[in-house]
Amino acid sequence: MRFFNNRPLVITILLSVLLVVLMIVTPGSGRLTGPESVAGTAVSGTQSFLGSLVDGVGHFFSSIFSPNETEEENQQLKEQIASLQQEVQTADELKTENERLKSLLNYVQNHTEYEYITARVITKDPGYYFDVFVINAGYNDGVSKDDTVITPDGLVGRVTETGGSWSKVISIIDSRSSVSGTVERTRDNGVVNGIAQSKAQEGLCEMEFLPLEAELQPGDQVITNGLGGVFPRGFVIGQVVEVSAETGSTGKVVTIKPAVDFLHLEEVLIVKAKDVTATTTAQTTPTPVATPTPGTTATPSPSATPTPENQP
Repeated sequence: MRFFNNRPLVITILLSVLLVVLMIVTPGSGRLTGPESVAGTAVSGTQSFLGSLVDGVGHFFSSIFSPNETEEENQQLKEQIASLQQEVQTADELKTENERLKSLLNYVQNHTEYEYITARVITKDPGYYFDVFVINAGYNDGVSKDDTVITPDGLVGRVTETGGSWSKVISIIDSRSSVSGTVERTRDNGVVNGIAQSKAQEGLCEMEFLPLEAELQPGDQVITNGLGGVFPRGFVIGQVVEVSAETGSTGKVVTIKPAVDFLHLEEVLIVKAKDVTATTTAQTTPTPVATPTPGTTATPSPSATPTPENQP
């Protein structure tokens, strides 16, 4: 390379370049010449462009690698997701509740032989099943002890205690419960009892005191027969799921699966007998109608005349 071998020339060029740079960078005290102004403007524009580019790149990487801003944004996104999930869950719960209430309303409209009080389950005894629970309706709402409790699926149990705004219910799967029932197909009568908790892993009942000759089959439906004066007649208790091959001291024993889902119980209906006294009286007592007596005419009453004491 002959150019680099010529040291004087190289030194001269380097000094010239250095001098030009110093003239541009070092601010002067007077006016700039034309070439200086053009060179300064070009360098200034280049510096401004490079400075903006560096600042933009710096802000970009700062936004990516800044831990505080990233964590704050992630937290906001998590809160938004949680809020949306809560809204979806609330909408699903309202939809399910509306379906249950619609089922209750349809039942009430289609079974007008009784009056009903709608109530919600608010607490229950410990355990998997709703064998004993409390509802949010009491004697202030018209609930009385021994009132029958049902759902559109079938018989739930009966009221055992009442307060002003609450009532305690014992269900048919509780071991202290007994319901007189009839097998619809065979018309055999028996007593449906709850099973002790140690055996009630499936929420079943047993039907006892059936005739020895009763020919029951799995799938037979059992309903209340009204005997005993507690439960009205005609409510579904459940279905036969097993017929015992052996007979005990109480006759043939069968296992009953309740029609009601005692694992999931939220709203119930309290059955009340209709007060037909007023309706019957209105229908049987004729309304008296005034009729004129033959041969008589209405006589107007004499007008009052003022007495001397009343005259002005």
